Amino acid sequence: GTMDVNVTGTPGPAGPISGPSPICSSTYGVRYSIAPVPGAENYIWSIPPGILVETGLGSNAIIVDIPSGTSSGTFSVYTENGCGSGSPSPPFLLTLNQPVTVNAGQGDTLCESSPFTVKGATAVNYSSLHWNTSGQGTFSDVAVLNPVYFPAAGDTGLVHLTLVAHGISPCHDDSSELILFYNVKPSVDAGNNGIVCGGASYLLSTSSAVNFKELIWTSSGTGVFNDSHVLHPVYSPSADDILNGQVVLVLSASPFAPCEASQDSMLLTMAKGPSANAGTGGVVCGGSPFTVNNATASNYSHIQWTSNGRGVLTGDTSLMPTYIPVSDESGTVVLTMNVHGIIPCNDSVVQSRVSVIVYTGINADAGPDQLIPDSTSTFLAGSVQGGSGDFSYQWEPSSLLINPKVIGPETKVLTNDTVFILRISDNKTICSGTGSVRVRVKKSPPPPPPPPTEDCIIVHNVITPNGDGLNDKFIIECIENFPDNSVQIFTRWGDVIRKFERYDNKSVVWDGTNDKGEPMPDGTYYYILNIKNQTSRTGWVFVRDSSK
Repeated sequence: GTMDVNVTGTPGPAGPISGPSPICSSTYGVRYSIAPVPGAENYIWSIPPGILVETGLGSNAIIVDIPSGTSSGTFSVYTENGCGSGSPSPPFLLTLNQPVTVNAGQGDTLCESSPFTVKGATAVNYSSLHWNTSGQGTFSDVAVLNPVYFPAAGDTGLVHLTLVAHGISPCHDDSSELILFYNVKPSVDAGNNGIVCGGASYLLSTSSAVNFKELIWTSSGTGVFNDSHVLHPVYSPSADDILNGQVVLVLSASPFAPCEASQDSMLLTMAKGPSANAGTGGVVCGGSPFTVNNATASNYSHIQWTSNGRGVLTGDTSLMPTYIPVSDESGTVVLTMNVHGIIPCNDSVVQSRVSVIVYTGINADAGPDQLIPDSTSTFLAGSVQGGSGDFSYQWEPSSLLINPKVIGPETKVLTNDTVFILRISDNKTICSGTGSVRVRVKKSPPPPPPPPTEDCIIVHNVITPNGDGLNDKFIIECIENFPDNSVQIFTRWGDVIRKFERYDNKSVVWDGTNDKGEPMPDGTYYYILNIKNQTSRTGWVFVRDSSK
């Protein structure tokens, strides 16, 4: 018989190993294999230290895990059977790159717009770096490990800064972030400047503030706030504030760290309210005016006086009004000065009063005018109305009266017209009255003057009618006392040149001309003067015109 005998030789050589390289450590489930070797009963793998085989030992394909930190090394594999071992595969170099490790460092809390310098960032096993931000700011250099971050205006609250480290292929990238918190600076406005009347309280209604932890109001004066920690407190000025006229109110806002505090101020002016002093009173008599002359007022827009009397008040919008009581008015009259303030005290009105004591006036009457004979005396008939009834009397001129202190005195003998003045004083008041009377003295007519005589007549017998104002006309002195007269002028031969009736040296006068107004030649002329009931006068008059 026969038998089959299988003759087996040693396995063939192992082929090249296939699988990934380089590779990143910390990679798991990586497959490496060779092509099946004929006659191989077992595959013997040689792997670098630290690499763990999950499955496939003894086969032509293995699955391995490569823990972090494993170093690069060489794979090889050979086969064996009952006849022996085959030659190994060519060495397979496994290059291991380490994974990236990155730390962005510690974040911080900052005030808006504050730059942030990255400190303590670390990264290993990277090919390059890049910083990103969730905000709108910029980096001094996005590719360096510790750049400076410059926030934008809109970067408030949480801002994430992310550091990305790109791994060395085929290792993956890694990233780390830090968190910045940007607090917003306080914004504060103390509001508009204000003005109050006197010591009135003032509500700070226009102030505003945001992004603050706490508010506090302070004053440059000594007034008080009803609550200095609220946004809209009420400020009550002190007496010193009012005296000084104004205070500065400061609103301060404490920040969220690390921002700085913020403050703003406003000026509060204390306007002075109106003041009034009606002055001192006085005493007047009915019908006599009383003028206020020492009233004062300040910080006012206008003044208005009133009275409770029956008289007339004039100048009632001035500091010097005048009250005129009616003649029969008496008692106390109150004059009230109302002083109205100016803005902001325009709703403020202050009053001051002054009293005027009014006594019933006196009407003095010295009696009717009189006409008495010359060198006689008379009685004066004075009378009085009004007043208290208790009077004193005084007549002037007292030297012409028997008793000048009675109401109806007798005069002394009067020879001239005289005006007597009666003054009556009320003994219980300040009132007085004055009257006057005229006493005329009827004189006897004076004797008529004696009739003029011819002795006063003087005839000027020279005229020089040249217009020089001297001796230009024929003058007969005293002729005006004898109006019933006539004058005739003749030539030396007896011819009549002129005739005059009622010669008066003025409108009726000879000027050296004939009846036609022609000048007479120089020479001697004859005149006849006739006066009624008197003897006639004749004579010569010489005419000479010296201008010729």
